[in-house]
Amino acid sequence: MINLPDQQPAAALPLERLKVRLRLRQRTFFHFQHGGVLHGLLCRAFGSHLPPGIFPLALESGRVAFQPGDFYDFVVSAAGSSRALLSVFEASLRSLTNAKRKPGAATLDGNFELVAVEKLAAPTLEESLARAEMLLEQESLRLIFHSPLRLRRPEELAQLGASYFNRDCFPARLLFDRLWRRYRQLVDGEFPSGEAIPMPPSAIARVEDLVWLDMPVRGRIEGKPGRPRGTTLGGVCGSVALSGVPVEWLRLLVLMEAGQLGSSTHFGFGGFFVGELPAWLRPARTYEEALGFRAGDPRAAAEALTPAALAILDEGASFFRSGLSRFSAAEGQRRARAAGMQDAVAGAGTRFIKDLDGRAVMARLEALWPGEPLVEKLGSRLELRGECAELAKLLGKVFASELVEAMQREGKRLVRIGDQLRVVGRVEALAA
Repeated sequence: MINLPDQQPAAALPLERLKVRLRLRQRTFFHFQHGGVLHGLLCRAFGSHLPPGIFPLALESGRVAFQPGDFYDFVVSAAGSSRALLSVFEASLRSLTNAKRKPGAATLDGNFELVAVEKLAAPTLEESLARAEMLLEQESLRLIFHSPLRLRRPEELAQLGASYFNRDCFPARLLFDRLWRRYRQLVDGEFPSGEAIPMPPSAIARVEDLVWLDMPVRGRIEGKPGRPRGTTLGGVCGSVALSGVPVEWLRLLVLMEAGQLGSSTHFGFGGFFVGELPAWLRPARTYEEALGFRAGDPRAAAEALTPAALAILDEGASFFRSGLSRFSAAEGQRRARAAGMQDAVAGAGTRFIKDLDGRAVMARLEALWPGEPLVEKLGSRLELRGECAELAKLLGKVFASELVEAMQREGKRLVRIGDQLRVVGRVEALAA
């Protein structure tokens, strides 16, 4: 008998998945993370509340602008007894295609035609266990979170303003403990309490790059007191390198690849995979495919990704606090000038970008757009980042949080003007 870390026999997840393809009717703009939009769509398909055990995956996250006629793919999963509900999902979704779009409607309301619903075949238990044995032979494994992981830290590790896992706090033992509890919840129908299962000290999770992303949620269902309807949920996307993980934990990791981890899974959070992007997680169209023959031009690549990078700036709570919001830019400039400061258009971030390590740049781009071929093309041209203005601008936006801190140490401040980042500071600071 092949056991898991709790000495229980390994079992496949009681999970069914559908991959859905829509065709959009109108030009449409999304947030960087699309989970809130899909949560709303599923609520309308299943009723006013999303049933327990139903959760989506937003395959198109990372792309913010769609044209009429573009395909839009997503996956909806159902666990346990909720699997029976998938039998009526296609009919419910098809009935929504006849809705007429109204002013102020949600992003997908009256804005799609249903093209296809495909049942995704799950790997057999034997295939999953064999894959775990193969992973054991690798010295290091790359675990990639392609949708935000929202995992609360225990009290002893929580800090003011940092109560969830992030790039500064990502302990392997806690990650795998939550992984086991989530697995048991999906298999047994109940989230287990009690002591954690010990892991050997050799198990390590080394952060490659994790980016905290906030997702605005419009009209959040059952908003909490003091948190108005229309708020944000956040988590980390990106990758960690795992080493020293015993085979019984690797079995659990492989079995849970389709299960999603952490809280807010009903908003599409906590999706992950090990190694290469599986075919079923591919979006309808990559940035590379959209650009066609222009995909080899770093300027065209940077131009294509820039709207999504700007969406991150607008939606990230940390950027609002730092004065990067387009809404506070004018006031930030006024105060700076009143204090005797001048401003300059921020190609001034170019020096900061030049100093970035190439591996750090690639890790950040891959964290934001996992599996996107265009990122690899950009990576091969990183030596141009001081010469290619468009690429330097993109990287400045992608690394905005670090750029803010670097500028502040030098007596400068970033504000957002339109689609540009502008630096304000004293004359001597700007000249440096």
